[in-house]
Amino acid sequence: MILLKTLTIKNFLSHEDTTLEFNETDKLLISGHSGSGKTAITEAILWTLYGKGRSENRSLVRRGTKEAKCFLKLIDEETQYVITRSVTSSGKNTLIITQNKGQKGQFLLIDRVGLKDNQDWIEKELLKASYELFINSVAYTQDGDESFVKATASRRKDLLLEIVRAENFDKLYDKTRVALNEKEREQTVFMTRVEGFETAIKNDSETALKHDSYQKTYEEMTTQLKSFELLEKDLDFQLNSISQTRQQITDKKVIKQMLITEASLLEVELNALQKALKEHKEFDIETTKKGAYEIIDLTHEIGKLEDNLKDNVMAQQNINAHLSDKPSVFDYSKDIEIINNRLIPLIKDTGKCPSGDDCPFVVPIQGQIDFLTEQITEKTEKAEAEKELLKKWEDEFSLLPVAKDTTEIYKKIKELKEKIDILSKTKTDIEEYEAFEKNLKEMNEKIVTLDTNKNEKLKEILKAENQVMELEKTIATFDSNKINSDLSLVRLSKQQAQTFKEEASVGMAMAIKAQASVQEATKDLIILKNDIKKVQEEKENLELLKESLSPRGIKAVIIDYLVPQLEDRINEILSQMSDFRIRLDTQKATANEEGTKEGLWITVKNDQNEEMSFENYSGGEKNRIIIAIAEGLASLTSAIGFRIMDEMIVGLNSEMISDFITVLIKLQEKYPQIIFISHIPECKEVFEKVLTVKKLRGISKVV
Repeated sequence: MILLKTLTIKNFLSHEDTTLEFNETDKLLISGHSGSGKTAITEAILWTLYGKGRSENRSLVRRGTKEAKCFLKLIDEETQYVITRSVTSSGKNTLIITQNKGQKGQFLLIDRVGLKDNQDWIEKELLKASYELFINSVAYTQDGDESFVKATASRRKDLLLEIVRAENFDKLYDKTRVALNEKEREQTVFMTRVEGFETAIKNDSETALKHDSYQKTYEEMTTQLKSFELLEKDLDFQLNSISQTRQQITDKKVIKQMLITEASLLEVELNALQKALKEHKEFDIETTKKGAYEIIDLTHEIGKLEDNLKDNVMAQQNINAHLSDKPSVFDYSKDIEIINNRLIPLIKDTGKCPSGDDCPFVVPIQGQIDFLTEQITEKTEKAEAEKELLKKWEDEFSLLPVAKDTTEIYKKIKELKEKIDILSKTKTDIEEYEAFEKNLKEMNEKIVTLDTNKNEKLKEILKAENQVMELEKTIATFDSNKINSDLSLVRLSKQQAQTFKEEASVGMAMAIKAQASVQEATKDLIILKNDIKKVQEEKENLELLKESLSPRGIKAVIIDYLVPQLEDRINEILSQMSDFRIRLDTQKATANEEGTKEGLWITVKNDQNEEMSFENYSGGEKNRIIIAIAEGLASLTSAIGFRIMDEMIVGLNSEMISDFITVLIKLQEKYPQIIFISHIPECKEVFEKVLTVKKLRGISKVV
């Protein structure tokens, strides 16, 4: 059961900083003059829980401040909650909810994100009541525009259903409707599959009946194929024989051609040997040998000429080397002339001081004269030394041998080498002649062998010609065109028979498969029909459940169950404060009285048992009716253990106040916590704990 623990109000309406502590059995009266800020405490609790106040949230911020904030701690057995709500003057709202769920009891944020999500948690998980239900069963506010009696008939019925959390039935209704649609879709799918199975069974049955016809065709084609294969084999043999004979003729002709080629090669080789032998006998060897000796003399002469070339090259290299070492001689006369031009003025400026003393200016000038004189001497000596070196070089150059013109030598060497090249062939001829002489016997023997081999090849050629003639006579006895024509017809017939056989085989397989498919489909069809029956049963059950969850189902039963209890409870409380009674009706005739409409209508009867509308009663009478109805609604809930009543006895006379106090005492026995706000003096005697709210300089304080 949820109870109040602590309420802290900061800059909310007229309260600057107010904190109220509640005991678990507090029966608390909050008193004070009108406008002191009593109702602001009630509004602070409602605003913290539901975010609803007397005006828009930013108007709840105390004038002159930037933010209003309320902290409300609730307890439920061992569990504690702290709800913190704030709003800034610019309209920014925040809502924070913590719970003592830490391992050491520390307060941690609940597992919700955002203002709306947190608000839903308060209404659906914590209080299990909407704002409208809360102010009609837990917190009774002054002149509530959303009170139960001012609500429409359908809204009253919804609030009554909310007490028993009938929204769960709506969720179940939606789930049931979705499940029913799914079952209908599933049933449609199953029916489609049934049609498919029945069509397949019909088609497969027709196919299965063709098995015997296909088998007969298969056997006939098998017999024909065997006959065609034997005939094809015989024709193939004849063609192969013709082909082999033709190949033999071709092979013999190739052999004959090879023999002719070999005989021709032997003829060529034999002629070449005989020609070489004839040329050898006619060769003048003596004259050739004289030319070979002349080559030796020419070679010695070329050697002498090449030595002259080497000496001339050496002389030229010495001249080039000496020229590269020629010393440099520079003209220093211009430099000496420049130094003299600087020296002459300095010499003129030297002399003795008139006083006979050493002149301080003489010493520096003399130093310059000495330096320039040394420069002239040094350059003169260097010029003389360089001239001496040049003369020595020229003397050595005159002693070197002079290089000669070698053009004629090179020309002579070229002529001698060309003559040697011509005579060199005689050497080769001599070597070949001598080699031929050594192999003369073997060559004669080879000529005899080649002649013998040539005659053998000619005999083999004649033999091959005879064999080709015999084979051509044999092949002439065959008509290959007719054999090929017969073979084509046989193969075409064989192919057709094979095609028919394969078609028959496929047909047999399809027939067998169709028969198996019929058996399998029949089994599946039985299962599918059972599934359809099952789905139909589930669909019927869902339709029943959907109907039971509709407004005409469980909700109607609940309403029919709750309304008599609510009516009895309201009248029980009302009887303690007045002679009025109420009647609750869930149906009412339409304006044309041709039908009925659903809702919850309140009919009030006075002490004369006259039925009058709620609006016809006075303010005090209305107040008593509202209290009775609110307590009747509260009696149907048990989650919240506190009641808040704000100025509930305004407009009652002293007798009515006494009756209400009697009811109030009974309510204190029923609920652990009662928060009663009133400025009526008679109420103070009923409450053990009284707090007074005073407003000083516009700020409300609790004293």
